[in-house]
Amino acid sequence: MQEYLVSILWVMLVTLIPTLELRASIPAGILGLNIQKFGVHLQLTPLPAWLVFLTAVGVNILLGILVYETLGIIITLLEKLSPRMHAWYKAYEEKLLRKHARYELLEWLGVAAFIAIPLPGSGVYSGSILARALILPRRDAYRAISLGTLIVGVIVLILTLTGKAYLT
Repeated sequence: MQEYLVSILWVMLVTLIPTLELRASIPAGILGLNIQKFGVHLQLTPLPAWLVFLTAVGVNILLGILVYETLGIIITLLEKLSPRMHAWYKAYEEKLLRKHARYELLEWLGVAAFIAIPLPGSGVYSGSILARALILPRRDAYRAISLGTLIVGVIVLILTLTGKAYLT
């Protein structure tokens, strides 16, 4: 039981890491991890696929909503406390908007599609920033975050289970 709890906590932790998110936590949770670095040995118990999926997707959706909601506060603080960081953020936001202008046409469905692409840099962190930059209403942003996360979760789950079946 304790082994499962540790593995679930690791799935949650990996899901919170930008660029990794559930793209890494689902395979790690289903396949288990064996990490030996810096004299530390960590063996995580493989978990049932349904448990990993629900944990990773749930945490990722909550993370996206949290990023979307707190971004306005963070931007305001940056503007007052660090003009350089605020300028960097604004430049990043502009680049994101230029690079992904095609998603603006589809509004919240475009943001959901952006989040659903299972590649680094297109996850819930960037998707939440994109939703904020496109000035999506809260309801639409939540829809985009939830739908995009569910889609990418299913894609990664299928790829992981297919790879696991192929390797065994």
